[in-house]
Amino acid sequence: MLLKYAITSTSLALILLSSPSVAKNAEVKAYCKSLIGQDVYLKIDVVKIFEGFKNTDATNIYPTGEVIYRKSYTVTPDPRVFVSEIGRQALAKNKDWYISLLEKGTQVSIHKVEVKGAEVQIEFTRHSGRRKKDYLELPQQTVRLKFDKGYGLDDVKTAFARGFGTERFESVIELTQGMSEADIVDLVGVKPWVSGH
Repeated sequence: MLLKYAITSTSLALILLSSPSVAKNAEVKAYCKSLIGQDVYLKIDVVKIFEGFKNTDATNIYPTGEVIYRKSYTVTPDPRVFVSEIGRQALAKNKDWYISLLEKGTQVSIHKVEVKGAEVQIEFTRHSGRRKKDYLELPQQTVRLKFDKGYGLDDVKTAFARGFGTERFESVIELTQGMSEADIVDLVGVKPWVSGH
């Protein structure tokens, strides 16, 4: 009777490997590993707060494509409002905080990509322009890609494309009334996000 319910280590491994969630996870990890070492451009502004020994990477990309800047109870989609509010809090608390804002269009080098549950953390430094990578000369920053349970490779690729690109984006994209969502995705590369919806 006990043998009927026993699972050997070999059969357990086969069950786990055939599970769709494990296959998704392996695809996601392989893709994330392929990003390491790439030089890319930011398509969003990235904020980090240096508070002595404690640092806060405040930039988050959600499944809707919305970018949110967050530190404790300060939460906003506008990086300049966020930096201003954090600066106000630092003055009110008489703290010496250094706030780093990397603007969209900045070239960065990806050093580490980590999958942590329903989050992918992309760590990078600003590209110095030198052939030798300046890992220690420039502060390392992180963008967090946030997901719902059961996310897959397409979700990670879409979120990554929302924050990072292979070309510097300096042009303005004109959207006209009557464009379909598919037209906007073709033009911009991501699904449009509408505030309040």
